[in-house]
Amino acid sequence: MPEPHNGISQPLALALMIGVLAGASCSAKNRANTPSAGNKAPPSNLSGTTVLVYGVGHRDSSVSLIVRADGAAEYSASDPKIGDKQVRGMVKPAELAALVAVLRQHRFCDLSSGRTEGVPDEARPSIAVHIEDVDCKVELWDNEIQDNPSAKACLRAVEDLASAVEKRGE
Repeated sequence: MPEPHNGISQPLALALMIGVLAGASCSAKNRANTPSAGNKAPPSNLSGTTVLVYGVGHRDSSVSLIVRADGAAEYSASDPKIGDKQVRGMVKPAELAALVAVLRQHRFCDLSSGRTEGVPDEARPSIAVHIEDVDCKVELWDNEIQDNPSAKACLRAVEDLASAVEKRGE
């Protein structure tokens, strides 16, 4: 069992994150998309100072990243081969600006899943973002991401940010 981090164990933190993402998805069904009504993806419904929530689980491993408006970030990963890892770090304003540029360029908020179910063992990354005018939550199956260059570029940008936090975090 991993050591608690700020009083919350890794599995509990991951469960809380999944619950927040699921709640955001459910409550978004009754709201118009903002700021652009043309978005296919629902709004992020991120509250407070949280600007980015990323999470993906596959079989018995998972990765998550939470970024706040002040740049404070929390990265966590769980993998039976390498164990659990939790780090805190900072995201530079230029990194957030670069992420937003990629998301805008690839019309992130226009991405949406065409399937309700994945193939067996298929991961489904979830990204909720509310930075400047980019406000949406996108969940796509892994095969949908691989088949869509824009989705692939957006996921890569978020994964690169998560990796940067992991490497320089404490």
